[in-house]
Amino acid sequence: DGARDEAARVVADARAAYVATYDAANQAQQIEALRLTDGKPLWRVAVDPTNGILGLTGSGGVLAGTQTALIALDVASGKTLWTLGRTSGAAGVAVRVDGPPPIANANTLYFMASTGNTYPQQPMVYAIDATTGATRWTTHALSQVDVTLRWKNGVVYILGSDFGIVALDAATGKELWKHQG
Repeated sequence: DGARDEAARVVADARAAYVATYDAANQAQQIEALRLTDGKPLWRVAVDPTNGILGLTGSGGVLAGTQTALIALDVASGKTLWTLGRTSGAAGVAVRVDGPPPIANANTLYFMASTGNTYPQQPMVYAIDATTGATRWTTHALSQVDVTLRWKNGVVYILGSDFGIVALDAATGKELWKHQG
């Protein structure tokens, strides 16, 4: 998992690189936006990106994964746009993105996550509104081990390490078909 960890520490758009860093003075993890032209910090937010920076929302947000939530931060200011799951110390259901990075299509993010407040957590596939974080649909996943997500022509494909594949309707989450390899 170390390769994913390192790869998930930075994403970039045309303006900035968004980096998960450690503030030694405050002994806290944070996310920084660094201007691409000179590396100067544009903003810094104390967020524990346990699962790293997961990508861009496609609607002006950078995604950070914590132990219990998926958080979208505004790329211009670093302010929280929305949170799915619970933040530290808050009530609610934990949502931990620990599958492949989310994929974006139009204004929808698709991703795998463990949910629940007890262990083992239930693996789920989520479709959420990229602008608001509102859940469009969820469905149970068979596994999160070595899973790949792809989107094509209104279908979300879940490819497993066992060579199995499940096709879901991207609008509803309804299973269209599955094939065991």
